[in-house]
Amino acid sequence: MKLKCFYTNANTNSLVGKMVELWQRAQGLDVIGIVGTWATAHINDAELAIGGYTIFRENRASCKGGGLLLYGNDKLKSSICTDMMNTDFKESLWCFTEAEEGKILSGLCYRSTSSDASNDECTVY
Repeated sequence: MKLKCFYTNANTNSLVGKMVELWQRAQGLDVIGIVGTWATAHINDAELAIGGYTIFRENRASCKGGGLLLYGNDKLKSSICTDMMNTDFKESLWCFTEAEEGKILSGLCYRSTSSDASNDECTVY
């Protein structure tokens, strides 16, 4: 199975202000991974939605910045994989993408510059 994937770091101030550009880049992609979204619980999924994609997100609750988003194209079946997220590592997000040929696990791990030594030593799997 071949997937067309895109990864980026939204970097500053929030992904919300960059949604038009993201929508333009998303055309024809199967999986989109974004770190540094700055998304919080105050930003609802509708503000981050891209038509034709299922959204999975992990907000950073402890401080400003961070955050992860995975988008799965609705043409393929995608589901979150919480088993991979049940670790001591602070920021990871994983999903399965299924097609006729099989299932692929896609994920993001974000180790920020402010990551402490104990988080740096954690494994994700």
